[in-house]
Amino acid sequence: MIREIIWTDEYSVGVEAIDAQHRELTRLVNEIVTNQDDLISTGDLSKSFAKFLKLVKEHFQFEEKLLSENNYPDYEKHLMEHNSYAEMIAEFIESANQGQSHLVDHFILFLHGWWRHHVLEEDMKYKQFLNERDIR
Repeated sequence: MIREIIWTDEYSVGVEAIDAQHRELTRLVNEIVTNQDDLISTGDLSKSFAKFLKLVKEHFQFEEKLLSENNYPDYEKHLMEHNSYAEMIAEFIESANQGQSHLVDHFILFLHGWWRHHVLEEDMKYKQFLNERDIR
């Protein structure tokens, strides 16, 4: 069974708005993990995926604006990762809309991978950069 993501302070990037967005995204991931059978049986799986994508896009836009405005040196790389993740999530939504609910486990594994790689590795790279500029 795939476990929930439990937020801890070590996940903080030191920018309250981004941390709040990350906490909300983990809450949605956990909601999908916990309720996946119900989401499949009620046909609400694609709605949950779409809700997640909407929040991810809002988060990405906020983060990209902040990084761009502060001339983050790896901004372009970070932007490309955001675009790639958004495209993959959109593909999962399309599959769910076509009734391929068996992909829910793949989506959850993808979300866990996204969390480990993007949030816990890539986002941590800008933590010191922003904190040095007193952006909290």
